[in-house]
Amino acid sequence: MNLRRLFPFVVVSITACGGGGGDPASSNNDPIPGNTGGTTTGVEESNFCPDNVVVDTNVVGNNSYEFLVSDSQCLGTVEDDVRVEKKAVSLELINDPAAFGLTISENVKITKTTMSFDPNSVMHRDYAEYFVAIDIENTSGIDYRFVGISDLKLLDENGNLIVDIDANLRRKGDLYYYDKENSWLNEVVNTSILSGSSKILLGDYVTDEIFDLRDVAKVSGTLEVGMFETEYSFGPLTYPLNSYPLDPITPTQLEWSVEQKFSYDYLNATVTFINTLDYSIKLSNSVFTIDFFDKDGYMLSRDFISLYEALGLDSKDDLTEDDYIIDASGGIFSLKYSHGPVWFTYNSQIKATVTKAVVHLDWEKVE
Repeated sequence: MNLRRLFPFVVVSITACGGGGGDPASSNNDPIPGNTGGTTTGVEESNFCPDNVVVDTNVVGNNSYEFLVSDSQCLGTVEDDVRVEKKAVSLELINDPAAFGLTISENVKITKTTMSFDPNSVMHRDYAEYFVAIDIENTSGIDYRFVGISDLKLLDENGNLIVDIDANLRRKGDLYYYDKENSWLNEVVNTSILSGSSKILLGDYVTDEIFDLRDVAKVSGTLEVGMFETEYSFGPLTYPLNSYPLDPITPTQLEWSVEQKFSYDYLNATVTFINTLDYSIKLSNSVFTIDFFDKDGYMLSRDFISLYEALGLDSKDDLTEDDYIIDASGGIFSLKYSHGPVWFTYNSQIKATVTKAVVHLDWEKVE
């Protein structure tokens, strides 16, 4: 049974690769140091980090906002939970990345977290969430509309199929503005990869058909690259199409806290930005994703951060049109998530030590 049918959220994206994302010192088929044969070390019950504020930030490309946790700080848990496993395996692509001026890591970083579905009822079922992370760098001198890997398969050492993830690793990336002659056709593309930009292609797979991470020896897939068009057709007419990257706004801080509600730990993360551009922007959504990584670049968790929670509202239905507008030259806004131990949930509480959180935004210029 594939829990993606129960949880229709197989989320894939492109996330910035900066600030401590190197490959671990392990062979392609070995778990990371400290994980013997894929069995993790750590604590039986998660020990959440105390409240703190992360102010070390970085922007990769124009839409990957990193919040970097210092050595003196703690985010997530003090130690990795025993249910978290990590392993680096080799990557085999059908086509050659060098033909597109792309550099892709030889290793794929896989994280497995085992969880329980409604553990106190007859419906109890264990399931696992698998994160896949692949480092990529665009050295082509060309801004691509998207770069992805499709037909993703996890294989054993003999090349036998373990699972077909059935995900296309692209989605969120740099923001590119299509400046078309007919203004009603203007749009912002949020999947591009700027020349010189480093990213991580990400995939997320949830299933109750749990497999042993020790059996995974390599990952295969097909590289996909999309170009920006220079013209477009509207009926019998053809119009020129100019596209250019948007400038980034400025991230300022991530505030982390843990609070007790109904005898449970609730994890809170609030990220804050300043619009330092000379024009106003309009957020395209009320909810965005935040991805958490460890010091070796393994993805640990993904959650949703919302505009309405940061404003103290109950849902996006309570937002007004003005709430989405961020004023030019100093407008400030925040996004927040609060995550309790929900028994029926797609994205789990963080169960490992975080050294980097990454947020992608989606917005457009207010003319």
